[in-house]
Formats: sequence, structure tokens, C-alpha cells
Amino acid sequence: MDFVVVDIETTGLAPDINEIIEIGAVRLQKKDGDYAVTARYSQLVKPYNEIPPVVRSLTGISAKTVEQAPRFKEVAGAFREFVGDAVFVAHNALFDLRMINASFERLAQEPLRNPCLDTQDMVAIAFPAQPSHRLGDLVKNLNIETTDALHRALADAEATARLLLKTMEAIAALPPAVSNQMGKLLKHYQGVEKDVLAELKGPVRAAGSWKNAIARARQFERSVYLRAEEKSTALPAELAAQYFAPAGKFQDFPHYEYRPQQKEMAAAIIEAFNNEQHLMLEAGTGTGKSAAYLVAALLWIKQNGGPLIVSTRTKNLQDQLVDKDIPAVLKLFPEDNFQIMILKGRQNYVCLRRFEALVQHLLLSRSKEISKILPLFTWLISTAEGDLSELHSSIEKKYSRQINSEGLGCPGEACPDHHKCFLQQARRQARHADLIVGNHALVFTDLARESGLLPGHRQIILDEAHTLEEAVTESWSLAVNYGFCADELKKLEQQIRTPEFLSLAGKFRADAREYFEELSRVGREQTRSGEDRALRIRDLKKREALWRALELVRLSAAKQLKKLQQLIDEYMDAAGEDADIVQIRNSKVQLQKLWGVTDTVAAEKDNYVAWLAWQNGKPPFDAVLRAAPVDVGRLLQDNLFAVKKSVIMVSATLTINNSFAYFAGRFGFAAAPETLRQQQLGSPYNYREQMLCLLPDDLTAAGEKEYHLKAAEYLAKLAEITAGRMLVLFTSYRSLELTYRYFRALVEEDGLMVYCQGLHGSRRSLVSRFRSGKNTVLFGTSSFWEGVDIQGEALSSVVIFKLPFAVPSEPVTQARSEEIEARGGSSFFEYSLPQAVIRFKQGVGRLIRGQKDRGIITIIDERIFTKNYGKSFIRSMPECELLKAPSAETIRKAREWF
Repeated sequence: MDFVVVDIETTGLAPDINEIIEIGAVRLQKKDGDYAVTARYSQLVKPYNEIPPVVRSLTGISAKTVEQAPRFKEVAGAFREFVGDAVFVAHNALFDLRMINASFERLAQEPLRNPCLDTQDMVAIAFPAQPSHRLGDLVKNLNIETTDALHRALADAEATARLLLKTMEAIAALPPAVSNQMGKLLKHYQGVEKDVLAELKGPVRAAGSWKNAIARARQFERSVYLRAEEKSTALPAELAAQYFAPAGKFQDFPHYEYRPQQKEMAAAIIEAFNNEQHLMLEAGTGTGKSAAYLVAALLWIKQNGGPLIVSTRTKNLQDQLVDKDIPAVLKLFPEDNFQIMILKGRQNYVCLRRFEALVQHLLLSRSKEISKILPLFTWLISTAEGDLSELHSSIEKKYSRQINSEGLGCPGEACPDHHKCFLQQARRQARHADLIVGNHALVFTDLARESGLLPGHRQIILDEAHTLEEAVTESWSLAVNYGFCADELKKLEQQIRTPEFLSLAGKFRADAREYFEELSRVGREQTRSGEDRALRIRDLKKREALWRALELVRLSAAKQLKKLQQLIDEYMDAAGEDADIVQIRNSKVQLQKLWGVTDTVAAEKDNYVAWLAWQNGKPPFDAVLRAAPVDVGRLLQDNLFAVKKSVIMVSATLTINNSFAYFAGRFGFAAAPETLRQQQLGSPYNYREQMLCLLPDDLTAAGEKEYHLKAAEYLAKLAEITAGRMLVLFTSYRSLELTYRYFRALVEEDGLMVYCQGLHGSRRSLVSRFRSGKNTVLFGTSSFWEGVDIQGEALSSVVIFKLPFAVPSEPVTQARSEEIEARGGSSFFEYSLPQAVIRFKQGVGRLIRGQKDRGIITIIDERIFTKNYGKSFIRSMPECELLKAPSAETIRKAREWF
């Protein structure tokens, strides 16, 4: 089997209008049993249209470069001859092949019909946990040698060929049992991957079950720091100085800089532990807060035992702690054997039973998707944790919901794969761990559902604490739609086949369907009226006749469900206990809980706001009933602060006007202020020298389009000064889309790379491209306001397009505002404004991330200087040079300052 590995450079991404400007290709053939490059093809091609500036910047190919080059029609025959009948290989092969065949078709020539192999698919099989599938990232991460810089066709083709060989080598080394299993799966598959894998597998031999190759997870022993007694021994707070003083233990670390705030922070946490206090601590950007709280936590564990929980907002930050921050801190404890683990919610772990069910479904249906699950086999025999987020995002997104260890579908110890279950292994390890790194979703879902995933603990550190209200809201929220109920009912119908049960199940399904169809009709009426895609239940109740009719159908369904549950109980009593019965019991409980949400919604239970929402899809599947807690302070006080000896809440944004009053109130401390200690630490950065804030005061226009065009023109001038390196933060996708369209047209000739959320990939890939690229501008909305950490010159300008006020019509925001107004407060000044200021502080915090960083903050929202509340935003910023002036003057200042 011969391969021709191809790469092309083009004037754009549209095969019907763009042209090829360079072709590179290498031929791989077997020599002495191994594949090697036997021929190369390289050709510049002169296009009929101009080469765009972005392409010139990326590839270095200009009009002058291709001035003497032939047209594609002059080289088409030679290129076709070079490809011959070999397998056509490329990285993102479909694009290259479409572009090449479109070029052939414009010449009225036959397209290439060779078998096509995409190295992205081969990488997925060989290295399923690679975080990026971009060629440049793979070359770097897999240590693939390159002779020339990438983004030229032959260099990229050579790199792709080496990548293909690397993947083939990895696949050939798979255990025979796994190779045999892959061969069985591809028995009826028609793609070229089947032939490639068959060649790599070699002779078939008996190998046993592929599951025998699954890696054994590490096992913790009983912790040497475990303490049986409840009483704790106080730690000297001065211990922190041994680590964070100018001549402390950190002094020999690369790039370490003494920061007095770090020492103060670790000491404050130790004192809070000693005194069994809850602590709210704001640590300014650059404090090095993770090192501070980790040192305090490990010192406490060493003295008093664990487990101690550290929780952060996102799984990415959780991984960063485990992969980067904790290993660095552990170097300071060389004599200690701390047992540290990462723990996530059960939906993050793969379920072998559900995975095999998916495999069987794809096999029986002879699905063309069968080749896409091969990466899961290679991952399963290499993963120690079974954490689905280890997979490349495209694989995880495609399969995680189908194969995760979702709640009530789990048969527990009755499962035949119980001894290999990654979730159960994680739970066993957690019982012996000293320090558990979790995330807020795990912590609060564990509290809300009393799932027992976290072992008993007395101390917890909550990083990114400004997001607690959001995390608690999500964990205590409820949702149900017809699809949820129908899925659980179907599981029961597949197990219990008695005529009586099936008849009753049919009646319940009919009532449930009618109920959600009517809700869907109401939702569609609401959409036609141009209102938001949410309708409060209290407003729905005002339509009395409609509400009574809805309730009759809902209550009828509830009666049918009650009878169904009795039949299920009788069936289970008559059957023996096995995995199938556990599944039936779980589906019964799940269906009961799901329909119970309709009770909560209909009754609008205390402390809950309920609403009807609708999503894309056909009736009745588009209607969703939702409910969420209004006052999370009650939940936090009852379930967290009242039961833990010490809760440490840490963030860079916990104060407004230097006061913790907002968050203390939201977290329920207004009634018990004596249980909360507060401490504010500044930032070690010199913002007077490092940051300039620009407030252009004339970027106004009558119409929406005129305003966004004017703003885009200003951004283009600013981007020219900073050579890109600009992050533009929006509060709405509509504004982002309009501004991006105008901005891209304005800078088209400047060679700027402009990336836009929603158009150019995932958040992670966009940040990665921005960080590694040159002359780049990134447009993002909500998720980019925090958690983006780009140090150095890669980010020199942050633009805040609008002050980040929440949408006032969103049901939870609306209900919380009403609750404040009902007790005589001002919802704007007590809730909306503080929320916006905290979000604003997060956005501003994206700019200066290191001692040597320097950059410009620009705020394009006249409300910051025309409204009285604008002062709250200004005061929340670090003390820096600030200029409010016409746009032309601010541009001049930026040029001078930069």
C-alpha cells in the first residue's frame, strides 16, 4: 500500500471561489519492511486573483513569489501523475481533496477518486488524549522533527508524513486483543482505515478479552496523616514565612518573585483553620494564590490529617492545579508522602457497560460511525483515571453523554464490570486521599443530592469564590422535558414486557406527551410575539383556563405514573436481584424524580423560581420546565457553612468599593456576620506603570450599524498600534458579530489574524491560537471574561465593549431582583450593579498577568462616565493612568504610551 501525503496553500477556505497557490507532496512506500519517503513534489501555482494579506502573512507567499509560477492547468497533469493510485493522505484531508478536485473540475477534468485517509483520524486512534489536532501542535507535542518552518506546502506535507508514520507505529504496538477487537468492529466497514489497520495488525492470534488490557488505576493506602480524633492542633501562622519570605523555601524556584501578599494569605488561612472560622479572602491578581493556599493546606494535613478539599470553578483550572501547581509545591515537601487526587462528578468518568452497549448498537446497525469509536479503545487501555476530559475535545463532545457514568442508570455493585469501574475506583481512592482537588459542580451537586461522592471533611478551600452563587444555582436547579421522561419509560418497557405494564405505560406516555405539546404550543405563541424564550410560571397561571387544562393533564399523568410504580414494585419483588433489576429500580426512581419536577414547578415551591423555556426541536421535545433557587445564601448556610469547621473562599474579585458586603450578603452571612472573617490583599503589580485605561467619549451613533462601524474603526486604529495582540470582550453575540464583520473588512490588508468565538473553534483552541500567534485579535463573549491567562506580549490590549450587566428578563435574575424590591431594597444597586462590577473586574484582570506585562484597557461604553454608577466601575479598577477624551486623542495617547 502506497501513500501520497499532500498539503496545499490556498487563497482561502472556499473551494468554489478560492485557488491553490502551492502544492507539496511526498510519496511513502515500503522499503525493507518499513515505510520511507521515496519521492517529493513541490510546486508554486500562480492564482488568477489576489493573495489576501492574511495568507501572505501566514505563508510568506506574495504576488512576487508566484510571479513566474505556472497556472494550475499547467501542472495539473504532473500532480495527478505523482499521486497515481496511491492512498491520498492529508491533515484535514477532506478540505485538501475538495480544493484540489474543485480545481480539476474548473478545468473540466476528472476529480481524484483515490482512497482518502485523514491523519486527524489516525491521530485520534493512536493518540486520543492529544489536546490539539492542529498540525503545528502535534509536531511539537509528539516531538516530530521538521526541517523547515510550517505553513509552506512541502514542509507541511513532510511533517504530515512523519506524523502518519508516528501514528502507524503507535497503532502497531497496541496489544493483540485490542487490535483483534478493532478488526471485528471494522468487518463490514468500507473505509481505507480498515485496510491500514489490518496491515498494521499483522497475523491474528488468540489474545483474550480486550478489557484485560485496561490499565490498573493507582491505589492509595491508608493515609499516614489520618487522625481519628476530632480535635485539631493549632499551627503557628508564622510557618507561612518559612515558605514565602524573601529567603524562604520558594527562593530557589525558577522565576519566583517575593510577594508579601502570598505570605499574608497563607498565614490568614492557617489562622482561620486554627480558629475554625470561615474566611472570605480577596487576593489581587499576581498574588500566587494557589501556591499560598496549597502550602497552608498541606501544612494543616501534615499536622491534623485530612481529607481536605480544594475546589475551583472549572475542570480546566482543576487540571491545572493537579498538573502544574501541586507538583511544584510538593517539591517543598520532599520527605512527605501526601496522597493527592483529582475528583470530578460521575458524568466525567467513562462507564464500560455503556461503552460496550454503544459498540453493540453501532455494530448491529452497521453504522458508518463505527470507525469513530476506535480512539476510545486505545484510550481505555492507557487511562489511569477514566476521565473523559482527557480525550481530545471532539471525541469527548461526540461520545461522553452516551458512555459516561450517569447517575441512576448505574447498577452499582451488580454491574459485571464493577471491579474495573473507574468511578468506583475514584470513590475508593477518595476515602484514602489527604487532599482532594474537586470543582464547584462536584462539591455542590454532592451537597444537593447527598450522593456521598466526597468523603467526610471538615475544611474546604473554594477558589474562584466569586462564582459560588452561580455554581450553587446550577447544582440545585431542576429541569424536565418530554424527552427525559420518554427515555426512562422506554428503558422500563424494554425490561418489563407484561401487557398490563405496557398498556399503562402507553397511557402515561400519551398524557405526558399531551402536557408537553400544550406547553410547546404556548412557547411557540410566546416566540411569535417577539418576547424572550422564557415564560414565568406565575405569568402562565394568570391565563386561568389554560392553566387549569394543563393541570388536569399533568395530574392525570401523575395518577398513571403512580399505578406504574406499583406494577414495577410487584415485578421487582417477584424477580431476583441482579443488574437488570438494579437498572429497573434506577429508571423507576429517575422517572419519579423527573415527573416530580413538574410538581415543584406547578407549586412554585418556597425559594424557587419556575419557568417554561423552549429549545430548538419539534414539539413536544422543545418545551422544558425549569426551576432554580432564588436565595442561595440559605442553601449555603444550611448545607455548607453550618456543617464545615472552616470554609475558605478565595478570589481576585470579592470586593466592591473595598467592601465584602455584597458577597457576604449573597452567601447568607448577613444574619451571622460573627462567623465570617474577611481579609483583602492587594496585587504586587505596579499598575501605574503597567496599565493605561482609555475611555473614548465620542463613540456614539444614532443607529446600531453606525455605532458598531464607528467602534470597529476605532478598534482597527488601536490594533494597528498594538500590532494585534488584542482581546475584545462583548456582552452579546449580536454586537460581537456586527463588530467582527466590520473590523475584519477594515484590517483585511493589514495582515492581522482575527478570530471570533462561534466561528473559529472552541474556547480552548481559540485561546491557544491567540497565545501562540502573532498579530492576532480575538473577539469573545461571556466565557472569555474570566479564566483566560495569557502572560507576556501575546496580550497587550483588552477592550471592554459594554459594561457587563446581566439580562434583566432572565427568570433567576428577575426573581432575585423582585425579592430585593419586596423587602424595600434597590435591586439595581444591591444586585445588578455589584454583579456587573465583579464581572468587569474579571475582564480588566485579563490584561496584566505578570510582573513584566504592560498594556492598555479600553472601555467603549459611555455609561461609565455619563451615569453616576459609572464611578463604581472606575473605583473597582487597579490604580492606573486613566484618560477620558475624544477617540482621536486616546489613539494618540495609546501610540505615545505603547
